[in-house]
Amino acid sequence: MILNSVANDLNLQALHPLDTGWYQENELKSRADAGQSYDLSYRHLSPVVEYDQLARVVPEALLTTVMRNPDTKFVSMFNFVQTTKSQFGTPERFVNDGVFGGQATDQQVNDLCNNMAYTLSGKQDVLGRLTEAESIEYANKMIADLESRNMFVMIMERMEESFTVVCDGMGWDCYSDQHVQIKNTRERSQGGSKVGCAGACLDVIRRCNHVDYALYEHFSARLTEVMKGVEGADGKVEKVRQHMASSRQGAPKYPVNCKKAANQPWERLHTCDSKASWK
Repeated sequence: MILNSVANDLNLQALHPLDTGWYQENELKSRADAGQSYDLSYRHLSPVVEYDQLARVVPEALLTTVMRNPDTKFVSMFNFVQTTKSQFGTPERFVNDGVFGGQATDQQVNDLCNNMAYTLSGKQDVLGRLTEAESIEYANKMIADLESRNMFVMIMERMEESFTVVCDGMGWDCYSDQHVQIKNTRERSQGGSKVGCAGACLDVIRRCNHVDYALYEHFSARLTEVMKGVEGADGKVEKVRQHMASSRQGAPKYPVNCKKAANQPWERLHTCDSKASWK
């Protein structure tokens, strides 16, 4: 996890859920009301995203997320969610019989179709069954909302450029050889044989992913524009690439929930009590 390494090396305290590995409804509000404040949060939010409360508990933050090419994201998730894979066998059957034939549950649809839009929407809408026209309308409204919050979307296939933008935006030194140890993410292993998807198969899975494709196209173009304004961009991107390729040990794995107590020095950056209460 890249941001975990940054937090560890720059001594930044991270916000984590209190329990269950997810932020519960009104959790961020109650913690903000209690005066808690953190340096950053790099955790997935639940679909009920309390953006305004997040801004209170992580003030002056750059709101960002990572988006992956919808083709590879769908195929990866289809192979990862073993129950869905076993039930439908192929991506085409899942889309044709499951999504549009009514055999898939809402949760299965949200796991695989327009999953990025579903996660970022802050709502519990089922987006995979929208028509193409409805999807484009939804995507346009969503893009306007995210940009009104100054959301910067990192593109997974262009992570070196994306992370350079984040480092510059936050004023972090991510380029010194002796400083931040950036470790790139690795895809989780998936049991059993993997199902692939190409050609006509991709045309099928796009039927239930129109919103994500629109978001991906828009924010990929946005990254290209932002990079034009980064001073010394080529050199910074190359430094980030070198750090990602490094075999040096990264930061310890962050916890599922915030730590009630710190038994190791690094654990203090992951405690439930914010720095405001440190003595």
